[in-house]
Order: sequence, then C-alpha cells, then structure tokens
Amino acid sequence: GDFITLFLYWELTALASTLLLVRTGAAPDYGVALRYLVIQVISGVLLMGGAVVHVQETGSLAFDALPLGTGAHAWLLAAFAIKATFPLLHGWAIEAYPAASPAGTVFLSAFTTKLAIYTLARGFSGTEALIPIGAVMILFTLIQGLREDDLRRTLVYGLINQLGFMIIMIGIGTPLALSAAVAHAISHVLYSGLLFMALGAVLQSAGTTRISELGGLARQMPWTFGFCLLGTLGMATPLFAGFASKSLILAAAHETHQPMLWELLMAGSVGIFIMAGLKLLYPAFLGPQRQHRKINDAPRAMRMAMLLSTLGLLLLGCRPNLLYQILPYPVDYSLYTVAHVVEQLVLLTSATLIFALLMRWGIWPRQTAMVWDVDTLQRAVPSHWLAYQQRIQDGLAGLIRAIAAVGGIVSRRLRQDQGEESALVRHWQTGSMALWVAIFLSGYLLLYFF
Repeated sequence: GDFITLFLYWELTALASTLLLVRTGAAPDYGVALRYLVIQVISGVLLMGGAVVHVQETGSLAFDALPLGTGAHAWLLAAFAIKATFPLLHGWAIEAYPAASPAGTVFLSAFTTKLAIYTLARGFSGTEALIPIGAVMILFTLIQGLREDDLRRTLVYGLINQLGFMIIMIGIGTPLALSAAVAHAISHVLYSGLLFMALGAVLQSAGTTRISELGGLARQMPWTFGFCLLGTLGMATPLFAGFASKSLILAAAHETHQPMLWELLMAGSVGIFIMAGLKLLYPAFLGPQRQHRKINDAPRAMRMAMLLSTLGLLLLGCRPNLLYQILPYPVDYSLYTVAHVVEQLVLLTSATLIFALLMRWGIWPRQTAMVWDVDTLQRAVPSHWLAYQQRIQDGLAGLIRAIAAVGGIVSRRLRQDQGEESALVRHWQTGSMALWVAIFLSGYLLLYFF
C-alpha cells in the first residue's frame, strides 16, 4: 500500500460514516454528524500533512514501518490515534455511535475503528508507548461503562475497551501479538455487531435503550434475548470466536514475561464480560418489567442478520484453525486443552457469581442519568463559544449603531450651521473620492519607502 491509497480510503470512510449519522431531518442528528465530520477531517488533515512531510524526507510513498522519532511520524500517529479512540480523543465515538441508526451503528463499529487498528499495526507495531495507552483504554472504559445508563453507550465503551486489547498487542509487536490483534479484530466485529444489532432491535421496539426504562424484555422479545445471550457468550466462552482470539492475546502477553500486563488483560476480559454482557442481559431482559405496553420482537430481517453473526462466532470458535490460517503470521497454538477450557469456564462463572451477588446486595449497578466524558466537553465548548461570540457581535453592532447615531447628529448640526453646500456635508462624486484615496495611498507609500 501507499499513502495516496490510504488517504483516499481514510477520507472515504469518514464521508460514508457521516452519511450513516444523517439518517433523519432531526436537528440533533445533524449536530452530531457535523461534530463527527469535523473530528474526522482533522484526522485526515494530520494524515495528509504527515504523509507529505514523510514523502519529502524519504522520497517514497510506500506505507511501511514508521519509527516514532520524527515530526511527520508523530503527525501520522496522531491521525491514527483519533480514529482509534485513544484516551481523550474518544469523545466522537461515544457521541456518534449511539446517535446512528440501528443498522448504521453496526457498520460504524465494524469498519471505522478497525481501519485505525490496521494502520497502527502496519506503521507502529512494536512501539512500546502503545502498551500503556491500551491499558488506560481498558481501565477507563470499564469504569465509565459500568456507570452508564444507556446500553448503546455502554457497548461503545466496550468497543473502545476491546480496541485497548488490540493496541496493547500492536505495542508488543511480536508475530504472535500481531496475529492476536488481527484475530481479535475479526471476532470483535462478529460479537459486537451481534450485540449492537440486538440493542438496535430493542431501540426500534421499545423506543429506548436506557436501563432505567427497560426490564422484562426476555418474555416479549425472546429471539432478541437469545441472540443477545449468544453475543455475550461469544466474547470469551469456549466454542465461540472470542475465546479463540482472547486466548491468543493472553498467550502473547505471557510471552513478554510481564505478569502485571497479563493480569491486566485477564481482569479486562472479566470486566468486559460483566460490563457489556451481563449488565446488558439482566437489567434489560431479566429485570423487573418497567414498560407496560406491547413490545414486538425483532423483525425477520434483523433476526436473519443476527443469525449470520452467531453462525460466524460458532464457526470460528469450533474451528479455530479457519481463523488462525488467515492471520498475518503462522500460529502454532493448541486452543482446546482441558486445563485451558476449565480455567476459562471457572473464570466466567466467577464473574457471573460476582455480578449476581452485587445485584443481590444492591451495591451495583447504580446508573446515573449522565456519565461525564470528553464528548460532554466537545458539546459544551462550541455552544459556550458561540454564545460568547454572539455577545461580542451584539456589542460591536451596538457600537456601530452608536457611531452612526453620533455621525448623524454631527452631520445635521453642520448642515444647520454651514448650509447644504459646505464642503464638509455636501455629496462628493465617486471619482473624486477614488482620486483622493489614491493620492493618500501614494503619499503613504512614498513616506514608507523613502
């Protein structure tokens, strides 16, 4: 590949994803789409600027490894960081993804951020600075997602959380780690797409995805509940694709001989299972019913789409070699050993018991109406700036009106005192005024140069 092709498809992705946000004539959708487009344009400008400087320095358009040591490569990393939702740069995803249509959210989650993962793996594999960045993404999104009331926003936090896993693998940079990042990107598209489709069906039928307004949907939407359960299992349960990719991630982390990193990834796996899986299942589908109207299950077309994602999860989970064969590096890994399967089942069972006890004791979840994040600042700053700018414009307009009023008073007094033919108040021809302006400018230039 080369930078020209990368830039063209980078911008094409931004434009196409913006169109997914403008699905109705509602004003909030246009506002979200505009802010999303501005962020993506900034990313594109950084990419173009970094690519131009890189070509000037190296004389090559090839998109290969980019050691982080020059300004051009820092610009490129910043461009990739925006689309990869690095910490403090993730606000656009938190705001835009839940605002898209049910189908649009699936496409956004599948392609936009995965393009950034590809570019990071292609250009910055082995950059150790990515490891702590990925760790922050995992921990921060768990805290935010566990407090969030809107389930679609919760899934977006889960998406960013899983991107943190992939970014850590890219930072490690070994062949197994890069293969694990690619494998997890594939499995994540399947199970996150399935969960986003399930929530899209809930939104379409119930009109909301807020935990505080949902409950008892398993009886009214059995198909959607079943697919949502399978999507939760698909994250890390044996026989599903998430288990095949997460196992590679943990194996790659174990090779680094950094116990804290391995423990972080293990804890993150448990946390995402609770946050984006169990939290979605129990309150919305198994909790007490809060809506007292008839809610229809997902239509047949939605059920077929969810079925295809489920089959993909099962196929790659039951036949992991199909996944491992398409990875960038050969993978010699035995997935289904008795010890590994038992360990994973014990881990997930423990997570479920912890969740059940917290729910039983009323300790968690305590959802808030709004979880403050970077997207809150992104919305607040422009609105406050516009209000401040409007006050400045109003002040200037008042000043101009005052000057015009004073000028009118002076002109009337001059007419009264000196008559209409006075040189100060009579009308001058345009040609005469142009001549005097030319004379003044010529005099100024003469004084300036001589």
